[in-house]
Amino acid sequence: MEDRSELHRIDSIRERQAAFRTLVGHEGPTLVEDDPVFDFGRIDPAVYARSCEALVGQVAIPVGIVGPLTVNYRDYAEDATGELVEGDVRSRAFWIPMATHEGGLNASLNRGIKAANECGGVTTYVLKAAMTRGSCYVFETTDQAFRFSKWVRDNAARMKDWLEDPGNPFREVEVKGIPVLSRYARLRTLHSHVISNACHTVFEYTTGDACGQNMTTRNTYLLHSYFILPRFHAETGIAPAHFFLEANTGGDKKSSHLYHIHGGHGRTVMASVIIREEVGQTILKCSLDDVLKLREVGGEGGILAGMLGMAVNPVNAIAAIFAATGQDLACVGTSSMAMMTAAECPGGIQCTLRLAGLEVGTVGGGTTLPHQGRYLEIMGCRGEGGANRFAQVVAAAALCLELSTGAAMAAAGSLSFYMAHLERGGMKRTSPPAQVAPGVVAQLGKEG
Repeated sequence: MEDRSELHRIDSIRERQAAFRTLVGHEGPTLVEDDPVFDFGRIDPAVYARSCEALVGQVAIPVGIVGPLTVNYRDYAEDATGELVEGDVRSRAFWIPMATHEGGLNASLNRGIKAANECGGVTTYVLKAAMTRGSCYVFETTDQAFRFSKWVRDNAARMKDWLEDPGNPFREVEVKGIPVLSRYARLRTLHSHVISNACHTVFEYTTGDACGQNMTTRNTYLLHSYFILPRFHAETGIAPAHFFLEANTGGDKKSSHLYHIHGGHGRTVMASVIIREEVGQTILKCSLDDVLKLREVGGEGGILAGMLGMAVNPVNAIAAIFAATGQDLACVGTSSMAMMTAAECPGGIQCTLRLAGLEVGTVGGGTTLPHQGRYLEIMGCRGEGGANRFAQVVAAAALCLELSTGAAMAAAGSLSFYMAHLERGGMKRTSPPAQVAPGVVAQLGKEG
């Protein structure tokens, strides 16, 4: 008899829901057939089946549309070698979908957008676009690991040619309709690091408009099995004792100093805007001197705390946009490795945000789902040619949130930061307010 606790093995969604109701009912709350957790709205549940095993329903996250935000972005394309080629600079107003249940977040972002727009919009750049897979080969001795390290670097060009060879026997092979070899993941560089008797080998690819983790996994495994192992053994007589397709040097779904500095896992994006003093005073409600002082002591605090980079909360914007547009939510940590700076310049202060490894895609994965794909369309970023544009919009939005949150923290002893959390932080309560002296409440309202 089929084990009903393994919900992903039940083909029928209705049967799966019924089994889930029974399982939960043994020890948890009673679920009825029309419970909200089983509601798919107007979407056929089958649409979600490939994205989520053991599917029984969906959870609704409120989506707010903020903006429009003026972004002075660049068009990018890959040349024959996979190198990014910068095209024309364009200016466009983008609507920003934010899937969040954090009260005050969208209002804060909107304030930052208003300030940026008043100053000519946010200017953005893509510095690098790549995706990595960090494999590890373990040998009997350090000498063998050293020899492999040199061999694998010397053969990087041959590996690239093998992957792109039209005669490669795997180019036409599919498993369950999925090509075993991706034609879109193109090997660019290869790095090797010997530690004891192991050689950590980082394969760096370009992946077009896809985020690319699945592509790089498939191609790296085929390289290992059908190029590296047979050729290295034939030329040296050495075979590794162990092989691990990913051993943490690839930087996937975790923050790391290596990719914070060099980029290469995701898109390295920079967003910048010059804020004028009058905009700081009228829109952000603080002086630019206060912003600079916050950045100074915030940098000191970041060093004291051992932060990776320095920023306030770009992750808030990144996570909300990711949820609305079908990005991999597990990539939020890597994508939020940030360095926020503010410096005096002619006309005001230049505020710049660098995101070292923004893991985004506009094809495949969750971007194919109906709501998520539609929000990407609204942003003008869905499909081929959209990923680098989308990355720039995400970075621009994250910068605007930094402007607003930082200004709230910098102004008047952080009072506006406190008031924003007091007034908008979460759902409004219907119970009577706490008894506080009326004069204190009046003063807070007046100062806020």
